[in-house]
Amino acid sequence: MMVKRRPLAALLLGACGLSFAANAAAQDPFDGDLAAGAISRGAADSNSRLLKRRRKHTVHKTSEEDTNDNDAERRRKLDFVPFDDSLDADLDLAFDIIDDTFEQYEDVDLSMPEGDTAENTQSACKSIIAVDGIRRRLDGQNDTATPSGDIDLDFAYQDEEEVDADEAFVCELQSGDTVPISGTSEQLAELRSLLHQGQLVSAISSVEVVTNANIEAIGVDAQTKDVNSLQEAVALPPGGIQLVDNSRRLANANQNNPYEGEKKVIVVRVTDKDGRAVPEDAQYVSDKFFGTKNDTATMNSGFEACSFGKLIMSYEYGEEIDSSVLSAPGVVDVQIGVSLVESSQAAIAAAARAMVQKKLKVSLPGPFDHVILVVESCHPVETSCAFAAWAYVNSWLSLFVGENYKYPAVTMHELGHNMNLAHSGGTDGRTYTDHTCLMGNPLFDDDISRMCYNPVKNNQIAASGSWYDEERIRVFDSGTGGPSSWRGKLIGVADYETNNSSHPIVLKLEAGTAPWFLGFNRATGVNANNQQASDLVTVYKVQNGGGLSYSQSSLKGYLGGGRSATIRGWRSTSNNLQIMVHEINLGESPGWADVEVTFEAQPSTRLPTEQPTSLPTKQTTSQPTVPPSVSPTASPTTSPITPNLSTNAAFGPLDAPNPTQTPTKKPTSKMKRFRLRTRSNPNDNANGQMFTVRAIKQVTMRSFDIVGKKDGDSNVVIYSRPGEYSGHEEDPDGWTLVLDKSITLTRGEQTNTGELAEKVTIPEGETQSFYIWSKKPMRSRRGGAEGGLVRGDGKLEIYEGVATKKLFQTPLGTARFSGGLRYEVEV
Repeated sequence: MMVKRRPLAALLLGACGLSFAANAAAQDPFDGDLAAGAISRGAADSNSRLLKRRRKHTVHKTSEEDTNDNDAERRRKLDFVPFDDSLDADLDLAFDIIDDTFEQYEDVDLSMPEGDTAENTQSACKSIIAVDGIRRRLDGQNDTATPSGDIDLDFAYQDEEEVDADEAFVCELQSGDTVPISGTSEQLAELRSLLHQGQLVSAISSVEVVTNANIEAIGVDAQTKDVNSLQEAVALPPGGIQLVDNSRRLANANQNNPYEGEKKVIVVRVTDKDGRAVPEDAQYVSDKFFGTKNDTATMNSGFEACSFGKLIMSYEYGEEIDSSVLSAPGVVDVQIGVSLVESSQAAIAAAARAMVQKKLKVSLPGPFDHVILVVESCHPVETSCAFAAWAYVNSWLSLFVGENYKYPAVTMHELGHNMNLAHSGGTDGRTYTDHTCLMGNPLFDDDISRMCYNPVKNNQIAASGSWYDEERIRVFDSGTGGPSSWRGKLIGVADYETNNSSHPIVLKLEAGTAPWFLGFNRATGVNANNQQASDLVTVYKVQNGGGLSYSQSSLKGYLGGGRSATIRGWRSTSNNLQIMVHEINLGESPGWADVEVTFEAQPSTRLPTEQPTSLPTKQTTSQPTVPPSVSPTASPTTSPITPNLSTNAAFGPLDAPNPTQTPTKKPTSKMKRFRLRTRSNPNDNANGQMFTVRAIKQVTMRSFDIVGKKDGDSNVVIYSRPGEYSGHEEDPDGWTLVLDKSITLTRGEQTNTGELAEKVTIPEGETQSFYIWSKKPMRSRRGGAEGGLVRGDGKLEIYEGVATKKLFQTPLGTARFSGGLRYEVEV
C-alpha cells in the first residue's frame, strides 16, 4: 500500500487556524481525506501580495461565470470552496473540489525573476505541522453492517491499490503562530510521503521555505487589526523538499510522552461578534468533556478507560491559571471580533487564539497540553461545510463545529491526531473507514462511546512505554527463508486487566517498515460499542514507519473460527504466509482466539515434484515446462497472478483459481494498480457520460467508479473505442461493449462497476474514449471547454466530455466525469 500523491487537501490553517478541507471519501461514505472548509481569505490575499511582488501571477478560473468577477469578489469567493449540502451530493467528490481550488495557486510560478535574490529562502519555520480532521456524520453512519467473517481471505503482500493521504501543512513560526504553506502538488505529495515514512515529524521537523518580508507582522493583537489580513505567504522553494536537521529537537521531543499522565486541557467556547455560539452553556460543555456534572460518556472517561487509568484529561491548572476568569471547570468563554458568517476558518481560529491569550494572560499553548476550540457552526460564504472537526498532528490545537464536541469518539479521534496517531482505513480502501478503531470514522453519538483503538495504534502507544505492557505485544518475525510459525491465544484489549495468563492483545507480523498486525476484536467492556468485525480476528497493515510512528493503517479483513487468510508472496519472497484461526471461545473470561501463523518452507507455487524446474530449458519458453491444470491465458503472463478483489468486499474467494504451475523463469515485472479520481464536485445529473483519456504510459483499464443520484439497482453499460469520441456521439458503430451488468448504486457515493468484461489496453501516447451509461442517473458536473484537461497523475489523463440522457443520442452539453478510473501499469 502506498500513500497516494495527491494535491493539497486544502486544510490550510492560518495563524493558529485554518482554511480547510479533504478526501472526503474516507469518511465513511467518503474516501479518505479530511474534513471540509476552505482556503482562507488571508491565504488568498497573501499569495496575491507575494505574487505581485514577484511580478508573476497566473490564476486558472474554475468556472466561466467567475471570469467577470473583480479581484475583491474573487477573493471573497475563494474564502470557502463550494459544497453541495444535500445528501444527494457526492461528498467524496465535494471534498475533492477543494484540491481543485487550491491548484489555482499551485500553478502559479513561484520562481524568482531575474534580479531577485534568494535571501528569503531560509528555515523560517520552527516546525512543519500536519493537519488532519474528520468529516461530519451522515444519517445512518453508525449503522455499519459487517459480514460474519465466515470466508477465507486471500491477498497479496504487496498491495495493488493506493490509499489517499489527506494531510495539509502549516508553518509554525518562531513566535508560535502558524501560517499556510503553498507549493506545487508534487511538493505537497512529497511532504505527505515524508510524513508517513517518518522522515518528517509533525511539529518537530522543518523544511526550507520562501517567506514574505512582512512575515513578522503575524501575531499582532487580533482585536486591533483585521485578522483576515494577518497571514503572510510561506512557500516551498522550487524543487524537492529540503529537510532541515532537527535531530536535537527530535531528541528533546522524545522525552515527552503524550499518552500517559495528567494532561491539562482547556476548552474554548467561542462566541462571534454577532453572538453566535453553541447553544449549551459552559457548564454543559465542561460536563461533556470532563464529566463535571456526572456525565459518564465523555472524552476524559474514554481515554481513562482505554488507557486503564494511565491517561487523564484534567481541568486542574493549579496556580498557572486564574480560575476566576474561567466560565466552568476547564472551559473559558471568549468573544471574538469577527463574524462566523463573514470570516474564514483561519480568521476565526486566529481571533480565538488571540482572545484566549489576552484573557488567560498566557502565550498558547502555555501550560496546556491540549487547546480545544468549540464554535457554533461553519458559515462559509455561498457554500456549506462538511467537516466535523480538525486537529494539529503531534501538537496541541483542535477545533470542533456545532454539536460534534458532544461526541466522545469524535473528540478522542481528534486528540488522537494531537497524539500523533494517523487515520485507519477500511476494507473498502478508503482513508478512514476502519470501524474497529477510533482513528477510523468513529461513533457520532453523545452516549455511545465505549470504543478504543486498533492493534496498530495500540502497538504505537505501547512502543512509547504507555498503556500496555511490552509482553502483551508479541512480534512474529518469520524471516525470509522459512519455515517458521507462531501459535497462541489472542485476547481483546477490553480484557487487558483480566488477562492472568499474559496472552497478547497484539500480534505484530514483522515485515520491515510496513508490518501487518493481528488482533482479537472483542466487543465487550471498554470496547462494547465497537462497530465492525465484533469478536473476530482482525488483520491490518500499516503504511510505513514500522508501526511505531505516524502512518496510515488499514483494516484488511477479518476471520471467524475455522477460517484462514493467505498473504501471497510474503516479504517479497515466493512463499506464502498463512493465518489460521483454529477456534474462538467467548465462554471463558477472558474470551480468546486460538491463532496460528505459518510461513511456508516450500515455494508457494507448489512446483511439481515429477520434473525439476530449477534449471531453464535450453530454449526460452513462454509457457510452463509442465502444462498447468488450468489453461493459461492466450499470451504469456509476465506478472504475478493477483486475485480479482471486489472493491466493496473485505477479501472474498478468488474469481478464478490460480494456476498450479509457474513459468520456469522468474517474472521480471508485475502489474501495479492505480486509481485516478476526477475530483469533480458534481452539480448535475446525467444517464450517460462520454469522455476521452490519454495514456502517458501504457495502461490497462480495469473498472470505473460512478456516483448514483439515488439508491437502487441500475443496469450499467460501458462502451469503448480507440481515439476521440468526437463525431461518434450518436453512432454505436466502432464502439465496443466492455461491460453490461446490474449494479447497486448508493446515493451520493462512489460505486465501483466491477471488472470490465474486456479490459482495455491503451498504448503509451494514445487516446481512448469511453461511454458510461446507467439506467438510473449518475451525478456529474457541468463542464467547461470540451476536450479540456480535467486531471492527470503522470500515467493517465482524462478530458472534459459530454453528457447524454438516452443511449447514443444527442448530447445534453459538456460534462466532467465525476468518479474514478481504475487501471494497471506494468512496473
